[in-house]
Amino acid sequence: MTLLPSRYHRARLLAYDTEDIYKLDPLPLSYLVEGLVVREALNLCVAREKTGKSLLALGCGLAIAKGADSYAGLRVESGRVVYIDAENGVKETHRRIRRLSEMPVPPERFRYIELGPEPFQLDHHDSLDVLEEIISSYEPDLIVLDSFRSLWSGDENRPLDVKQVLDPLRDFLRNHGVAGLLLHHANSGGDTRGTTGIAASVENITKLSRSKNGERTLVQLPSRFGEVLTQPIHFRIVPRDDSPLSPLDLLPSSKPATRTQPSEALNLGQEIMRLLADGELRSARCVARDLGLSPTNNAVHREIKRLAAHGAIAEGTKGWRLARPIAV
Repeated sequence: MTLLPSRYHRARLLAYDTEDIYKLDPLPLSYLVEGLVVREALNLCVAREKTGKSLLALGCGLAIAKGADSYAGLRVESGRVVYIDAENGVKETHRRIRRLSEMPVPPERFRYIELGPEPFQLDHHDSLDVLEEIISSYEPDLIVLDSFRSLWSGDENRPLDVKQVLDPLRDFLRNHGVAGLLLHHANSGGDTRGTTGIAASVENITKLSRSKNGERTLVQLPSRFGEVLTQPIHFRIVPRDDSPLSPLDLLPSSKPATRTQPSEALNLGQEIMRLLADGELRSARCVARDLGLSPTNNAVHREIKRLAAHGAIAEGTKGWRLARPIAV
């Protein structure tokens, strides 16, 4: 049962009975893809270029359409998917779908859409009308938008520009009972590129990163819903053979508990020193992420300050580096 307004104030404000708020059970929070896609919400997945965010989104979409139980270590619910692609093109996506999906997907459950001769951008006056037509035609549970950079003409560093396009999109999806997954590029530090207004407008954010050994790490950031992923998800993109169209598997991998839940400053300090020993400059957020933790993990930021105070690490123009080997 859902709450219904008890009074309309000129259709601008809706009043609800407090008694109903206490007595009626709220609708349960539901994920189409664990951590990555909340139903009836605007979700954002952020990653650097060539990290695999499009491949993950496409694979998850195919898994949803097939009715799979899981994908890349994430629980998946069954549904219909529309994938709007403004970057890769149908030829490349054709190759990816064949490599990711050996079993045919029911055609009525997955629809790939490429940009047409007339421009489609989210800040155009008729963009929501186009999405309305798509929802009417295909009845999706999820619309993937790949990617933000290519699907609008505004400035991602201007909060007002972002608000004017993402707030209406979020409300539109919520009112139509459809989930949206918006793919977005990260900056050089691995964080969301552009104004903080992007994070304020969307409702659920995940960040995908890639380590030097090719392992991908998916982290769910704090959101208004709370986080279903209490630990990062790690997976690898593995071809089955050396042929150009070899099937690709996104295989989940595991991390030792001491890497994701360090209980002592000594262990955490050693992990940070070991990570920085490769000579690569990393921000504190990148250090946390490469350790398999949330980029905002307070323990990591405190330990970096402690190591810096002892002269073990030094801050350069683009991040932290190892200063000299000392006992931590």
